[in-house]
Amino acid sequence: MDCNMMSVLASFYKATLAVTTGISAPFNNLAIIYKQQTAADGLVNRGNTFKEIGRVTEAIQDYIRAVNIRPTMPEAHANLASAYKDSLQFSSTLELKLMKCGSSGLNAC
Repeated sequence: MDCNMMSVLASFYKATLAVTTGISAPFNNLAIIYKQQTAADGLVNRGNTFKEIGRVTEAIQDYIRAVNIRPTMPEAHANLASAYKDSLQFSSTLELKLMKCGSSGLNAC
């Protein structure tokens, strides 16, 4: 769900709570919105920790989950891109070398 949409919904639920009593649904829905926001932040933080200690695959999984929860979270997207880059750095070096060799074969490198 878009971050702006979540803000609109949160405002709606708060307004509903201000004028009604005895209805639990607005409380529950508001809690879900806040939980999703903090869940995405927590996943990015945990992903950062995983990446820092070299567990890039797990970091990528957390960043993907964060993006799915909050698609408009730039930090989650940036960290995901960085983790993908880090996870491919060894294979991409070989890939670049092979691309430079072209059709002349590995002996030409």
